[in-house]
Amino acid sequence: MFSFRKNCLIIFYLFSVAVIYGGSLDQLRSKAEKGDYDAMFSLGDEFFFGSEKTKRNYTLAAYWYHKASEGGIADAMFNYGVCLDRGLGVEQDRIEAFQWYKKAADHGSFYGKYNVAEILLSGIPADEIRKKEGIAASPGLALHYLKELSGERFELAEVFLAELLLEQRDNAESVASAVEILHRLAENKNKNPKVLRMLADCRYAGLGMKKDHKEMIRLLQE
Repeated sequence: MFSFRKNCLIIFYLFSVAVIYGGSLDQLRSKAEKGDYDAMFSLGDEFFFGSEKTKRNYTLAAYWYHKASEGGIADAMFNYGVCLDRGLGVEQDRIEAFQWYKKAADHGSFYGKYNVAEILLSGIPADEIRKKEGIAASPGLALHYLKELSGERFELAEVFLAELLLEQRDNAESVASAVEILHRLAENKNKNPKVLRMLADCRYAGLGMKKDHKEMIRLLQE
């Protein structure tokens, strides 16, 4: 749930900053302070990941991700949520982190939707110290998010959805859906070892397919 989002757009922004501002952190900061949300996001990256010219500073990273999120940048919202979730540069607050994951999800972030789904499966207890209500578990809504992501071919969610469906072993329809997902993922050029192991387990147990120990071994060897 805590995988940090650094997508291809961030790489582009960092490259553009190096060209436009000559690699100057001060010039990037100046652009950000003038209201350039993309610059704010890139500045957050500079401080979060660090570089030869920039010392890692989670407090400044969280600050700039939060500022960039005001410009509607979904990945900035997600990254700020991770900072809250882990307590990186800000006081740890999982309930508040959920709200930022939800904002990111509402702005189209697949990673935001994925984390929202994970949290909704079990919920978050109330925070008695901060007097905050917890996040109620909603497995049905969590599955809705995962199925939506699966429809977008977001592999992380597809694998998680298949796992959840396979837990319903007495439900033939759920098992069949899980196996269908796994077969499709197994056809990808870059094989996911976890997918192959799950298919091997299905072959061994006869879940959604005939038992076939030779095929199980082949999948494990692959």
